[in-house]
Amino acid sequence: MLELALVIVPFAFSMTASPGPANLMVAATATNFGIARIVPQILGIAVALFAMILAAGFGLGEILLRLPQIHGALKYAGAAYLLYLGYRIATAAPPRINADRKPVSFLGAVMLQVLNPKGWIIALGAVTAFTRPTEEMSGQVLVIAGVTGLIALPSMAIWGLLGEAAGRLLQSARAFRVFNLTMAGLLVASIVTLFT
Repeated sequence: MLELALVIVPFAFSMTASPGPANLMVAATATNFGIARIVPQILGIAVALFAMILAAGFGLGEILLRLPQIHGALKYAGAAYLLYLGYRIATAAPPRINADRKPVSFLGAVMLQVLNPKGWIIALGAVTAFTRPTEEMSGQVLVIAGVTGLIALPSMAIWGLLGEAAGRLLQSARAFRVFNLTMAGLLVASIVTLFT
């Protein structure tokens, strides 16, 4: 199992650190609220990814492959939620005014990840690419899920730190507004990838 854990690390890092809806949301939220206030959001994304890999490894992946209408429904629900998050980012006030607002919660981040097709691609890809049918499956799935969930934590933190650094550089309400609109636009643009 140690060999499997070592093999999964580069895959997990490349998948969780590459740009996507969850990373964009973390960066934008950290810009507006700081990294300390988005720790629950980062944990929610990692926990959800862990659970999704377990689900993919223990049968849900097969259901999604056999019933494309469920996959389609997830895609549309994910797009709607991303639009909502894009709106929240676009309308966020600069940090000095954000004191009474709250970033996306742990459960909100879990929901984002569960509705995020990139998360399911990671889950299904990891299980199909790295398991060996000739070996006991549950142990392999647990290792893949555990390593990927753990790797997601520093990956999301990097995006959060980048967002927080951007927040320090943005010195005016106008600059924050432009940044938030840009991040919201990128998040909404990521919806296009759901349908291509």
